[in-house]
Amino acid sequence: LPPLIALAGGEDHDCQRYAGMVISNLSAFRANRVPIVEAGALAPLVALAQTTVLECQRAAALSLYNLSCAAANQMAIVEAGAPVPLFQLAASADVDCRRYSMMTLCNLAANAETRSYAARAGGLQALIMVAKDPDMDCRRYATIALANLACDVLNQVQVVVHGGLKPILAMAQANDVPSQRHAVMAINNLSAN
Repeated sequence: LPPLIALAGGEDHDCQRYAGMVISNLSAFRANRVPIVEAGALAPLVALAQTTVLECQRAAALSLYNLSCAAANQMAIVEAGAPVPLFQLAASADVDCRRYSMMTLCNLAANAETRSYAARAGGLQALIMVAKDPDMDCRRYATIALANLACDVLNQVQVVVHGGLKPILAMAQANDVPSQRHAVMAINNLSAN
């Protein structure tokens, strides 16, 4: 694993891309998630998420999502500086980058310890922007993240003030039952204040 992580953080874009793809494949397996973070993969992944090479961004975003599925990794992901690059990927022209960034932010927003980091420094605005995305999956994951953020009283007001209620209400009327379900969960959490 250390040589692979070194290649992900290296200079050659092809090596970075393929190493990032290997990390995303390895991190798809639950038992690998914590050891990958413990081996030091987060710093190169965060750097890859910020490159201008789309394939590197995509591999980094998927790896970060997979790694964020382990609650034990979520604070380390925040401490590695991943939220801001994830917010930036939310504005990507690539639907996969947008989707994977939203999926990661959903996980961070679900954890009470990392929830606020998913909303800071433009995070809330990124989630609201993607909640209006043309892609249904992107909208659904953004809505889930907003529902998770709304578990916190301070975030409830901010979601509404920044215009998050309108896309959530639109999702409640979508012709997709899972989307409706997540939108109603978000509205429920928002109505608690």
